[in-house]
Amino acid sequence: MATVSNNIDDLATIIDGYLSGANNLRIASIILMLLAFILFLFLVIIIYVKSIVSFLKSDNKNIEKDDGAVDDIFNEEDAE
Repeated sequence: MATVSNNIDDLATIIDGYLSGANNLRIASIILMLLAFILFLFLVIIIYVKSIVSFLKSDNKNIEKDDGAVDDIFNEEDAE
């Protein structure tokens, strides 16, 4: 547990050293790093949603191709 605390203290020291005497360049770089991270998360979300939409479209095409037939894996008769 002490090593975790030491690592956190080291990280805080590094960040404090980076932010101490912060001029406009450091502030701008922090803002740009945060913006890049947010845009990356936005990209991941968009790709995830597009993959779900394309899966649903292909699933609907398969249902239309089968003329609305339901798979034989589960029928209403099996539920009774």
